[in-house]
Amino acid sequence: MSGRSRRNRSAAGKSRKKAKRTRPIAICLVIGAALVAVAFYLASANQSGASRGQKSDDSCPTSQVEAILGVRLYRGKGDASGGRLGALVQEVSPGSTAAAAGLKGGDVVVSCSGAEVTCPKSLLEALSVLKPSTKAVLVADRGGKEVEASFVWRPD
Repeated sequence: MSGRSRRNRSAAGKSRKKAKRTRPIAICLVIGAALVAVAFYLASANQSGASRGQKSDDSCPTSQVEAILGVRLYRGKGDASGGRLGALVQEVSPGSTAAAAGLKGGDVVVSCSGAEVTCPKSLLEALSVLKPSTKAVLVADRGGKEVEASFVWRPD
C-alpha cells in the first residue's frame, strides 16, 4: 500500500470519528430546543386561557362571598364523598351568616338553592343569581353526610 492511500484512509477515519462525536451534541441540542418550545407553549397556553374567558379558580373573586357569608374558601375544588366536587369551606367566622346557618370548617358545599356547586366560582355564580332578601339553601357534605344550611341572602 502506498503512503498516499494510508493518509487518505486515516484522514477519512478522523473525519468519521469527529462526526460521531458531534452527533450526540447535535441530538442534545435538538431535544433541548424541543423541550424549551414545549415549555414555552404550555406557559403561553396557560396565560391565554384567561383571555379566552376561562379563569382558573385562583382568579375567582370569592372575596365577596367570603365577606358576606363570613367564611374562608379554599381556592381550588374541594372533594366531597362519592367523588363529588364542591367549594371547600376552610374556616367560618364566629357570629357570621355562615355560622348562624350551621356551616363549619371542612364542609364542602355541593349545591346552592338547587344549583350544582363544583368550586368557589360556581358558588359565587349560584349566589349572584339570587335576589336580595331571598332564602338561600346550601347543601354541604360534612364527613360523608349531607347537611343543609339556610340563610337570607343579603349581598350588601
